[in-house]
Amino acid sequence: MQRPAPRPAAPARPHAFGTALGDLDVDFDARERPRLVSQVLAAALDVRSDPGSAEAVDRWTLPRRLQALLRLALDSGETRLELRARCGDESCRSVIEVRVELAAFEQEVDERDIETRIGAETLTLRLPNGEDQLRWLEQESPADALALATDLVREVNGATPAAGWRVPAEWLDRLATRMEERDRLTGLRLDTACPDCSRALMLEVDLEEQLLALLARCQRRALDAIHRLARAYHWSEEQILALSAARRAYYLARLDEDASA
Repeated sequence: MQRPAPRPAAPARPHAFGTALGDLDVDFDARERPRLVSQVLAAALDVRSDPGSAEAVDRWTLPRRLQALLRLALDSGETRLELRARCGDESCRSVIEVRVELAAFEQEVDERDIETRIGAETLTLRLPNGEDQLRWLEQESPADALALATDLVREVNGATPAAGWRVPAEWLDRLATRMEERDRLTGLRLDTACPDCSRALMLEVDLEEQLLALLARCQRRALDAIHRLARAYHWSEEQILALSAARRAYYLARLDEDASA
């Protein structure tokens, strides 16, 4: 029986986002989200001291990458999501605002292989990672989708698949369902109700997108603070980021006081 390759271990806990120079270089307008997630995590983990981490985050499983983004957002002072939706009742159509505490999504990452049975076959699947996401974005045909799904299959009936074996097209929906059952946060759904008409509503939440938006906000706050302090005191970015959060807050508050005087 083929043993799975060792999974890359997570580096030490990241710093709060927006407190290091590398955080300021992250391009949140990047077109390919898997690359953006890797860039954010690599910056937060300070890969300058560990160059191998930049490649390692690409190979982290999707649940591990999502939990790392979540932990980074929490460590950066972001504690909740504020979601908006519209009631589906045509006679109501009220705007619904939902606040969700981010800590509710923290969980241990289960990176064990997935076993599932389809017909007479028992499959062992690995969890997809950031590199898989990039390949999915580049797929151009149904054959590409089958090849990508096949790459997730470690074993069929306890043995390595034979050369040239491919996942049958009719298995794709079943495999996708099993992946969703293991990783419910990647395709997050929240049950709520309209406060005006009480109609039940299910919100589909792209948690990864929401976390990236929060971290982009952290970056903007950091850049705005650096701009104000540099303009007032003529300090460099390095000097400003070297200040403690409390000292930066003090100097910014003094600038506010001077402006209102």
